[in-house]
Amino acid sequence: HGDELVRDLRARYAGGRDLVMQYLGAHPRVEVSKPQGAFYSFVRVPGMRSSLNFVNGVLAECDVGLAPGYTFGPDNDEYFRLCFAQSHDRLEEALKRICGYLDRHGNEL
Repeated sequence: HGDELVRDLRARYAGGRDLVMQYLGAHPRVEVSKPQGAFYSFVRVPGMRSSLNFVNGVLAECDVGLAPGYTFGPDNDEYFRLCFAQSHDRLEEALKRICGYLDRHGNEL
């Protein structure tokens, strides 16, 4: 009996994924693959030395919560994880803030 709910959630998550690709997929400091079956993106910032420092900086300066890549296994310190299972308005604002942070601090990462 949950088919309609599942359909609605899949559409919402697909829209969130599309916003991630629109903003982060176009950013020159970022590498991101289009997720096929998740509600989060695992985003790579080549050359980033500390995913923990990055997410702490984004949180402190932009009020956006992300997960550091290193927590998902060794050799993932150039990555952060972003959940896009939220309202599109809120997600779009968060993506703008993340892109702004990358623009301001890209050479320091």
